[in-house]
Amino acid sequence: MIDALHWRRVIVNDVLPRRVKLTAVASGAINYRRYKTKALEFALNNDAIDLDRVKVCIDKHDYRGAWSTIYYPLVGEYIEAISEIEYYCVIEFSLNHILYCDLVNGQKDYRALGLDFPMFQTVAFVREGQLYASDGKNEIPIGRDSLERLSIDPNRDYIAKPAGIDSGAGRAVTMVSGRDLFDCLEALSQKSKLLIVQPVFLGHEFFRSLNPSSLNTIRCMTLMEGGRPRLLSAVLRVGRQGSVTDNFGSGGIAIGVDDRGCLKDYAIDKNLRPHRRHPDTGMSFAGLQIPHYRSMIDLCLEAHSGLRNLGVLSWDVTLSSENDPVIVEINCSNQSINIHQAVNPGALLPLSPYRLSWGERMKHVWSRYPSNADLRVA
Repeated sequence: MIDALHWRRVIVNDVLPRRVKLTAVASGAINYRRYKTKALEFALNNDAIDLDRVKVCIDKHDYRGAWSTIYYPLVGEYIEAISEIEYYCVIEFSLNHILYCDLVNGQKDYRALGLDFPMFQTVAFVREGQLYASDGKNEIPIGRDSLERLSIDPNRDYIAKPAGIDSGAGRAVTMVSGRDLFDCLEALSQKSKLLIVQPVFLGHEFFRSLNPSSLNTIRCMTLMEGGRPRLLSAVLRVGRQGSVTDNFGSGGIAIGVDDRGCLKDYAIDKNLRPHRRHPDTGMSFAGLQIPHYRSMIDLCLEAHSGLRNLGVLSWDVTLSSENDPVIVEINCSNQSINIHQAVNPGALLPLSPYRLSWGERMKHVWSRYPSNADLRVA
């Protein structure tokens, strides 16, 4: 029999704090101010952007006009764009049930969610200084046999990166050798309450040639329409010299990809400044053909077709050295739409009609928390 102490723990320690935070996110209370500030930061950090025009648009609540102004120096015209305010405050959580987002973001080992597609292996979790097996549940006492129990190779390098709703942008990603992992637990746990540990992935020679130190990926955005997912936009993300990730937060750049899998003429950095060549290697991007591009996109579309209550997803996908596509990460919130609109103008406009009311989004927040089985299409 479940006693009152159990329910007190569930309500006070789990349900209320978590639901209050998710309410603030899904309502737009957090994101509205954040993305108004971000629009001004783009203009302040990039001299080519008309700061005064951006300010006037924001003062008039013309957010689409503000973002069209931000993209103008790159595309050469005032294109119609989805503002990050309307996307992150309304559209994203109209399409994506926030409890399902929370489920996916909090468990980056997708096999533990029952998902079955080629993906990165997760060997361990680090939660508040304690080590757990790849299922995120079984605690592993730190001792002589810990490496063996987790199948961690002391001679191999591993990546420890944040998980959960606050993860993203490549922050707090650390490379550590297997033999040093346990000695670093305390320092790692100070960077994030929850981290996942994965082996370093070498991957295909094409992606390594772009920047050898980082894991370079394709970020593709898919939209579920009429029960079938379709590709909205794809960009190639490349890291900088010495960085282990391709994220903007680590200095990475992003290049648009056309329907044939060829790279477009320019890349952008986090301040939306254009680069015709890689800033470190000098490699030119224009016209480069991504090998096995279609197989990577098809993998993401097939994977999306098996998920419920997640209408728009951003997939980080790459190639193995054997030419097999591998999903690195699924992103269902904070999906960095700026990189798509800056290099693939107009690609995200099909998202415009998707807007639930504030009340409907709040019903999602306070509905029954889904199980792993609820995430998958029956």
